Amino acid sequence: MENLRYSLGFDSSFAVKSSGRSGGLGLFWKNDVSLDVKKYSKYHIDTIVTENGKEPWRMSFIYGEPNRSLRYRTWDIMKQMRSDTDLPWICIGDFNEILRREEQLGPNSKEEYLMEGF
Repeated sequence: MENLRYSLGFDSSFAVKSSGRSGGLGLFWKNDVSLDVKKYSKYHIDTIVTENGKEPWRMSFIYGEPNRSLRYRTWDIMKQMRSDTDLPWICIGDFNEILRREEQLGPNSKEEYLMEGF
């Protein structure tokens, strides 16, 4: 992770270890912002971002559970995080889910209950 951070030109990094050859999360950032990692799991990294002269805000990086039958775990984590702070909050990442059928590309159809959970 440190070698990748250096080769990409970032000042700092944070990683959640992979499980074998799958999973793992990584963040990279420059010193013009302060990133304080509050919580993390194999599904997320939750941070508070502070920039000079600006109010702090919250950014959560999400990797949605790839197994459809276990995807509720990701949503449960997000529900728990919601009450952690009143700071402005943005969640980004790969949720492994869609909100509407129109977002689906390809022949596989999505089940309604999965979109409703998201």
